[in-house]
Amino acid sequence: MHHHPFAPASPGCSRRQALRLLSAGLGTLATGCTPIRVLLNDAPAPFHDDDAVAEPVLRAFVATVVPGVTADRPGAARVFFDSYYPLAAHRAWLAADLVTRARRRFHRSFIQLAEPQRADIIASGLNAGGVTARVYTGAVFLAQIAVYGGLVEADGSCPVIGFAGPAGLVPPAQQSYPDPARFLPDARTRTGHPD
Repeated sequence: MHHHPFAPASPGCSRRQALRLLSAGLGTLATGCTPIRVLLNDAPAPFHDDDAVAEPVLRAFVATVVPGVTADRPGAARVFFDSYYPLAAHRAWLAADLVTRARRRFHRSFIQLAEPQRADIIASGLNAGGVTARVYTGAVFLAQIAVYGGLVEADGSCPVIGFAGPAGLVPPAQQSYPDPARFLPDARTRTGHPD
């Protein structure tokens, strides 16, 4: 008698057979479903096993989404490797997806593309919808915050916008006028409260 593969298991189905079917189903889901692949950080080798492979791809990503940063800037992608940020757990998947999209569209790796081509690849990820778009959106914001917030430079500076960092701030006495009260209007009441 021929059994349909999705028919309920017969009473004679062992626990081992049921677990085998369940694991096969989950394996199929994990390889074909982007949300599960992102959740599991399921990136192909060598991305999943070697951060040195993902790092230059992520540096090129940062250079594309933050004007003024170059892809050869050491530490530009450091924020993607900091476990404090939840997106760090998905960096291998992001790097692999960037490379896969680049090869599919331009037949070259992401890091070999010119900046406008890299921007097209990132735009395709942002427009993909679902979890993919959320990961790409988060990665763009994280890269921009890292650079503009001074997380890329050890001294907290941001040369891209000319911010010298905390060490470059002028002393508090020079941050205001010597007598700032002279620029305030006269009080309407003696207490500052309505009568």
